[in-house]
Amino acid sequence: MLQEIVASTTLMSASVAVHAGGSMVIFTWLERVVPERLERMSKLHNLALLISLFLVILALHVIEITLWAFFYDYVDCFDDFKTSLYYSFTAYTTTGFGDVVLPRQWQLVGAIEGCVGILLFGWSTAFTWAFIHQFLTERHRRSRQGE
Repeated sequence: MLQEIVASTTLMSASVAVHAGGSMVIFTWLERVVPERLERMSKLHNLALLISLFLVILALHVIEITLWAFFYDYVDCFDDFKTSLYYSFTAYTTTGFGDVVLPRQWQLVGAIEGCVGILLFGWSTAFTWAFIHQFLTERHRRSRQGE
């Protein structure tokens, strides 16, 4: 069990580091790009910005899922990397189809991956909501100043 806890803590820390680093890069980019373009952004530009934000956040999650999959592959939980990646996606997203299961000695790792996934999806949701709220508030403030 100690082995599972060490592995889970290491993978969780790596996942949080990827998410925190990625979030800071996104935040810095949005902070630099959005204010200078806010007045001239059309609805199509707004949509493109939100799609870009979504894709980058999704890429962060895929990187994190892949980290866990590399671990499962490294400790030979499955026959191939594709199965490790598939299992990691189902664990991280808490879909848990049950058609692929970890060996008993690593089951706690899979459960912890699900907890980490839930928390990091929550983080992404909060980040996206905070951006959209701030974006709309700033647009509204600027449009009222122009009246």
